[in-house]
Amino acid sequence: MAFTDGQRVALMPPAQDHKRLRAGDRGPNTGGMGAAAPAPGVLYAGLMVTADGPRVLEYNCRLGDPEAQAVLPLLQTDLFAVLTACVEGVLEPSELTWRSDVHAVDVVLVSDGYPGAYPPLPDHKAALAAADRVQFQGKQYRQDIAARALAREILCAGRLTYKSAGVDIGAGDAFVSRISALLRQRPASVAVRGGLGGFGGVYDLAAGAADVRDPLLVAGTDGVGTKLKVGVRPAGRLGRDLVAMCVNDLLCQGGRPLLFLDYLAAGRLESAPLDQLVSAVLDGCRLAGCDLLGGETAEMRCVYSEGAYELAGFAVGVVARAHCLPRPDLMRPGDSLLALPASGLHSNGFSLVLLDGLQTQLSAVMAGLTAAGVVARPVRARCRVGVLISGSGTNLQALIDYAGRVDSSAELALVISNKDGVKGLERARAAGVPCQVIRHTAFAGREQFDLAMHAALEARGVQLVCCAGFMRILSARFVQLWRGRLLNIHPSLLPAFPGLHVHRQVLEAGVRLSGCSVHFVEEEVDAGALLVQRAVPVLPADTEAQLEERVKVAEHAAYPEAVELVASGAVRLGEHGRLVWRH
Repeated sequence: MAFTDGQRVALMPPAQDHKRLRAGDRGPNTGGMGAAAPAPGVLYAGLMVTADGPRVLEYNCRLGDPEAQAVLPLLQTDLFAVLTACVEGVLEPSELTWRSDVHAVDVVLVSDGYPGAYPPLPDHKAALAAADRVQFQGKQYRQDIAARALAREILCAGRLTYKSAGVDIGAGDAFVSRISALLRQRPASVAVRGGLGGFGGVYDLAAGAADVRDPLLVAGTDGVGTKLKVGVRPAGRLGRDLVAMCVNDLLCQGGRPLLFLDYLAAGRLESAPLDQLVSAVLDGCRLAGCDLLGGETAEMRCVYSEGAYELAGFAVGVVARAHCLPRPDLMRPGDSLLALPASGLHSNGFSLVLLDGLQTQLSAVMAGLTAAGVVARPVRARCRVGVLISGSGTNLQALIDYAGRVDSSAELALVISNKDGVKGLERARAAGVPCQVIRHTAFAGREQFDLAMHAALEARGVQLVCCAGFMRILSARFVQLWRGRLLNIHPSLLPAFPGLHVHRQVLEAGVRLSGCSVHFVEEEVDAGALLVQRAVPVLPADTEAQLEERVKVAEHAAYPEAVELVASGAVRLGEHGRLVWRH
């Protein structure tokens, strides 16, 4: 629509008429059920397509109703002055001003039967009132007048965004970038295909569970529950608790955890300690020997209050069909049921603490659990140990027995042998420890063989490697990769009698004491900081075989002792090759 004086034209803002009777542009055509302005559009015209092209049948040259009712309220210039200029032929289009900060909408109310025969309105003046307050029998009116035009204008102006709706996509992207950096510092196992950011995580079961015969997958999901409300754990530890809750359920089925996914939701991403939580989830996955395969982060201000957040986790593991728990076929009347004492409130029981807003007196059982205070002592995570063998595995058996104790800080995650068919592999399989044979003869060089072992150890989440009768000299590359996390046991009191044929050297030297030494491995053979030494007497009538058996007894006690020191964190290797003890 436009004003004109016959020579000059001043355009009005476009208006959109709504001709159909009902919402959604349904029903018969009418004279108009309402209009909105300004709105994208063109001059209304009736067209016909002919053999010679389209032809105009008609177009409106008037202020149509209801379009004019939507357009004219936007005019800031005096309407009478504009019409007078049109009549007198002195219209100046540049002098017309229109409001651009608002929209005008008119809604038409019609009687039942319109646009056909219909009874007159009982009171036509009622249409001047607000549409939702007008009541008459059979009333119909459209409620979507201007809906499309307003939505288009809001989107084009950039006013309707995720951020305006309370979802900060930029903060989410920044969070994912930080998490990706954390993952690069802690590489995933070879079983993980691709990285974060895909629609789903991909895990190579053949690589992650190659040693499991007739495998079954075990899956579980859990959260940390009302522990979030009580706040007895730092945010960082909650991430580890989340992993523990999920993987412990897999262990109850006999499963070994392979992968983990997390779900973190918050009212505002900036107000939740998400970085600490995910970092702790990564720590939990490392301790559990599984990969963090992916996750979901959601910002929902309409669901969670300021500072509130929720955690959930999903774990998948593997178990051999023959080892799947429980085994009711093995249970008999009179079997013992073992219970492990709790060091405090960990994953359950917090809802009881929350009764009546912490005002309710705790029961005697709860009071006993919390005698040392509501803050629970952290559950000790077990260090995952890999063992390298070449033969009978008597020291391996000592480590198996040690790892099976309830007070052990270690668990055996993998046994690697460079020879097939040795007794040590039988010991490991009998104890349910994963085994792998990597033949050194299948590789062109020592370093290639060692790197294959390194990949297998990493895939199992191994944190500490023990050489137990492993009859290969490790390459410098392998020692560098595992420095400070690599132990060996030698059948003498080092630095005396290094190398081979130790017991012969001892007897030929005529010394009265021998023994064994557990030490950190360095590139120099039989060097490295000494962790534990055990002495045994050398008797006058000793043969090499007799002395060897006596030293083996000492080895079987010394090796578990040394592993416990490292696995528990009591000692570590310092930067300059010296032991650093925790006080």
